Amino acid sequence: MADKTNSLYGMIVEIVRQETLYLRHYIGQVLSNTDELNIGMCQVSIPELGWTTADLAPWCYARQAHKMSVPIVGEWVEVYFLNGDRNRPVYIEMCTEMKNESDNKNCIPFDYSGDVKKHIIFQSTESKKGIVLDDTQKLMSIDSEKIEFIKGSVEPFVLGNQLNTFLTNMITAEIAVHTHPYTDTPIGPSVTGPPSSPFTSPSGILSTVIKGQ
Repeated sequence: MADKTNSLYGMIVEIVRQETLYLRHYIGQVLSNTDELNIGMCQVSIPELGWTTADLAPWCYARQAHKMSVPIVGEWVEVYFLNGDRNRPVYIEMCTEMKNESDNKNCIPFDYSGDVKKHIIFQSTESKKGIVLDDTQKLMSIDSEKIEFIKGSVEPFVLGNQLNTFLTNMITAEIAVHTHPYTDTPIGPSVTGPPSSPFTSPSGILSTVIKGQ
């Protein structure tokens, strides 16, 4: 049987491979995410093309719209070339087919347990904070150190439980002050009691975490 690598067939296969080299999708690893243009670009090594060093790895555009989540260094992404042009590489965040679990540790959300009814909308690789929608509990949760519903908001939210406790205590105290037990003592001149305690602003009612307008 003829050696296909040296045959006409082998030559045709190699020509097709070369001509379609930039029409395929590749798995790449982020080398740098320090983008001087501030448009979410990453420098990505592509082992299948032999581009594994900083001098060969291309800077790829982000395939993201109306949002931006730049992958961290070491994360694996999918790379393709717009219109087959090697000078127009684009990356997409993805979970790879790598067999080593460590290769996927940054792409699978930290809190994902395999529950298909628990939708992790976003979770930061660094802080592990994020947004989760739980269909079972009909609950959306936001895990963050601080929350601003409108950027730059300065008005703190009121904490319901603390406010309820404060109002309950205030009402109870007012009732105690103005309620007098029945007595057979004849009505006489009113007696001036001790002055009421000055009103003090409640503490712990305003949130230090959540702000809005």
